[in-house]
Amino acid sequence: MKVGQLLYVVLLLCAVIVPPVSSEQVTITVMCALPAQPADMMPELVARFEAVHPDIKVELVAGDDTKVLTSIASGLIPDAATINQNTSINFYRSGGAYDLTEFIKEDHFDLSQIPPNYESLMYDGRWYGMPNGGGAFADLAIFYNRDMFSAAGLAYPTYSWTWTEFSTAVQRLSVDRQNDGVFEVLGFTFASDVTWPVFVWSGGGEIFSTDRTAFMLTDTKAVNALEFWADLARRGLIKYPVSGFTNQAAAMRQAAFLETRTMLNQNLIFDWAIVEFPQGAAGAVNRRATHPWIIPVNAEHPREGWEWIKFWLSEEVQTDLVLRWNFRAPQTTVVAQKLARLRLDKPPYSYAPFTGVNGTANALPIDVPNWPEIDGIIGAAIKTVWNGAQSVQAAMDGIAAKVMALAHP
Repeated sequence: MKVGQLLYVVLLLCAVIVPPVSSEQVTITVMCALPAQPADMMPELVARFEAVHPDIKVELVAGDDTKVLTSIASGLIPDAATINQNTSINFYRSGGAYDLTEFIKEDHFDLSQIPPNYESLMYDGRWYGMPNGGGAFADLAIFYNRDMFSAAGLAYPTYSWTWTEFSTAVQRLSVDRQNDGVFEVLGFTFASDVTWPVFVWSGGGEIFSTDRTAFMLTDTKAVNALEFWADLARRGLIKYPVSGFTNQAAAMRQAAFLETRTMLNQNLIFDWAIVEFPQGAAGAVNRRATHPWIIPVNAEHPREGWEWIKFWLSEEVQTDLVLRWNFRAPQTTVVAQKLARLRLDKPPYSYAPFTGVNGTANALPIDVPNWPEIDGIIGAAIKTVWNGAQSVQAAMDGIAAKVMALAHP
């Protein structure tokens, strides 16, 4: 059963009852991913929240979208929970999330601090989610080995570098020691499933038309954009999945903010830094993504759950999540601005590529019905292109009818 269908069935079993806020101490359940590292982070945040809200005790429960749904079905409904942006619209459309709009008005909550990722936070003009994680301002960047650039006689890349300069770099950085057409050192490795939209958008293409009536990956701009990258892949200069960067078998890799902590914890023996994706015909275009906090419908303590979400988005907590623990990309404008201004004298030198200060960022079309399934179909087709099995045009033409049938059920 699809997530949307399951959610609909679950909600039929529940009556929408909003309980009054109690003046006595209450225990709220907060369902989210519970990271192993940094081990002290979530316990400390709970203690800090409870110190400010002595009438609220927090119980943390590990969970994801599926766990939220099963919890609703069982009647053990969390008071605040995190979900993936790709399934957020299903929750909102099906009535699975509590409407936060009145809380926002009552508390005069400052919405100017929220990144403009309303597609995963709002539905039908109402607020149902608040930012939890994801690249809210710019989701992806490139980690590059500064030592390898220097050895190849290449200047370090800047935010204004182009696809042509990127192509030159990967050719000079790739090493075929046996002269057998197999590169022992790759110019660039990437995660295909999350990176292909950046290739499309920066090349001037789109995934769907604005009114969602046309599948645009068959269009010339999108095809040409993907073919540029496919040509590098067919020649063995770039490759998916991400691999080889930490042991210097790849000069560059695509990465998200969270992976900077992994790099820093490994005490790498080479010098490295972060740069934006290169600019195509449409300039520097990244992807942005916000995975929201929600209050599931029928939560026993929605007001207290809202207090937890506000606490998470406070400047103090966001600053710690981003700059102290390197756990989350910034989810508020004030902390994104802090991160953009930060300059270090050691790797990664700057986090600006994750703040969106140098370019624009687009959101995935998560409002399209069955988007998670469509995304999977597109991703699978594009992998056949990287593998040289077919051209971009053939791959996109081959899935167009199926995609449109799912997009317009």
